[in-house]
Amino acid sequence: MFERYSLRARQLIFLARYEAGRRGAQQIDIDDFLWAFVLEDQGHAVEFPEFGRMHSQDTTHKPFLSGDLAAKLQDQIKQVLARSTPPRATSDDMAMSSGLKRVLGNAAELAKSLEHKVIQPLHILAAAVGGDAVSPGVEAVRDSGVTQDAVLRAIEEE
Repeated sequence: MFERYSLRARQLIFLARYEAGRRGAQQIDIDDFLWAFVLEDQGHAVEFPEFGRMHSQDTTHKPFLSGDLAAKLQDQIKQVLARSTPPRATSDDMAMSSGLKRVLGNAAELAKSLEHKVIQPLHILAAAVGGDAVSPGVEAVRDSGVTQDAVLRAIEEE
């Protein structure tokens, strides 16, 4: 399923799964992805003792979000991610919510329409903020001024 995804995009999905499991969620949701996006976008070398280093050392990556905006969004998204108990084991399979599946499908269509062979994190972000996705995290990102047009311009610059 993820063969067309870049290493960074796959790592984001894995980070989203990790966060969802850590908080005991039953599904990986759009807000889990957004939390992971903010961390990865800022170049945070997230370490997970269970898996070792999970962040690629892409020195050409230019953050999409400013540092201040990223910190603000990270706080807002963390507040909406409901914590359940107990955490789920990292070895447990975890489904994606229908909303996240729709966003990933829209990201694949967007990449195809742009004639990009690989789906990047910004394709997924553009699909989340530009589509019909509804979640507190998506609303926070939209309210911060991040638009699909701005994300598309950043994709063109890459």
